[in-house]
Parts: sequence; structure tokens; C-alpha cells
Amino acid sequence: MFEASKQTQANSPRGSGCPCAAELLALIEDGHEDEALARIQSLSQRDFIQHMRSVQTLERGLSNYALSWQRAEYWGNGEPFPDEAEGLRAAA
Repeated sequence: MFEASKQTQANSPRGSGCPCAAELLALIEDGHEDEALARIQSLSQRDFIQHMRSVQTLERGLSNYALSWQRAEYWGNGEPFPDEAEGLRAAA
């Protein structure tokens, strides 16, 4: 994962060392949150804005999709997501 990430950074049109938003997300998903946060702190203002817009677009898309589900508007307000609720019921 990290080798591919380094190669992608080297070939990135944004210049060397600037991770794309997908690479940052992959780091977080793989449990490397500290490394992702360190890379975020090294972004230039222009790269930060570009990444933030990508994240906002992703968040909007995910939220719109989740709101199409039954009772989704209540999730995140103290009510667990369906898979979490199912896990809690199974554990009880």
C-alpha cells in the first residue's frame, strides 16, 4: 500500500510529496490516522482547499445517499447505524 502510495505521489501532477485526497482517505481507512494527519498539516493552502472541496463533495454524496434510507436522518444523533444496532442486539 505504502509503496504504491509513494509511486503515485511521485507521479502526481501536483508535485512530489503532495498526497491526493484518495491517498489520505486510504491511510485513514488502513488505520494510519496519525500519518494522514501529518500529511494534511504539510499541505499548501491551494492543496488544502482542493482536498477540502473533494471531501465536502464526498460527504454531501454520502449524506444524500444515507438520507434515502429509512430513518437515516436520525443516525449520528445518538442512534446507531443499522449494522451497529444489529451487532448490539446480537451481543445482548
